[in-house]
Amino acid sequence: QNIHYNFIAVDGADNISTASGVQKYTPSQEAVREFRVINSSYSVEFGRAVGGIVNIITKSGTNTFHGSAYEYFRNDKLDAGSILASSDPSTCNTPGDVTSGGCSKLNKLRQNQYGFTLGGPLIKNRTFFFGNYEGSRRRESPYYNSIILGNINAINAFKSDIGFPLENLNLTRSTDSDNLTVRLDHSINNKNNMFVRYFFNDGRLRHYSPLNDGFDLPSGFKSSDSKDHSIVGALSTTITSSLVNELRVQYADRDYDFPTESSQPHMEVANQFAIGVNRGNPDFYKEKRFEIVDNVTKNIGKHTFTFGGDYNWVRTTESFPLFYPF
Repeated sequence: QNIHYNFIAVDGADNISTASGVQKYTPSQEAVREFRVINSSYSVEFGRAVGGIVNIITKSGTNTFHGSAYEYFRNDKLDAGSILASSDPSTCNTPGDVTSGGCSKLNKLRQNQYGFTLGGPLIKNRTFFFGNYEGSRRRESPYYNSIILGNINAINAFKSDIGFPLENLNLTRSTDSDNLTVRLDHSINNKNNMFVRYFFNDGRLRHYSPLNDGFDLPSGFKSSDSKDHSIVGALSTTITSSLVNELRVQYADRDYDFPTESSQPHMEVANQFAIGVNRGNPDFYKEKRFEIVDNVTKNIGKHTFTFGGDYNWVRTTESFPLFYPF
């Protein structure tokens, strides 16, 4: 089904980008306590979803202090060489070496994913905290198809004849991000419990093919800078032993820039390769969101009744240019 039919939530709060329908940034795996996937028999509060539903619940602190530190890394010096890695034409003695393996590979890979968690009590049996930071740094070679690799000299000769800058395939693609989750849980009394959770992600991408990885040359690459903030608060009230009310509030702010790395016109050899800036990709996307949800659940004998409301205010500003000046 259409991707816009799905619903993805973090701590019950809407975490979908309205422009694309895909999920926004989510907390690190180390900050997740549990998640639930539903593909049928939806509860009433998920009435607008007709595809799939995912709800991610973040961790909270406990009466004892717990923490962790972790690092995950990969490096092409330690990995086996990939048979799918592209050959670097600049190191080949003859054009035939590109496909025969007689030159070095564009298979750079440096990846580090690291972080720590810490949780515990602020007031025993009453107030708890949990925090997680995760950083990710990745450097790798872009992907190109064999048509590009076998004909890069001819492509650059053509570009030189029409006065366009030449293509440099030996770029390094970078993927960096910093991810922060902080949560505070508090028991007000025996009938009222609340939590507040703040999430922030700062992402930085360089030299990415916007749609056709392996098909685009570097003149069509784009970069990206994104910042994603959200704060969610919830209050759960046990009115009676059979009547419970849950109130949730969210404020979120997302800023996503996707600028082009060149202003060259788009030219394409159908099903082979493309140079220059592709049309129809966003230059930037900004979103602000305010959401308030209230659910009331009543148990009567063997039956459970739920009713409530979800108010979701979203303002977006976005740019999808259809052509680029030369």
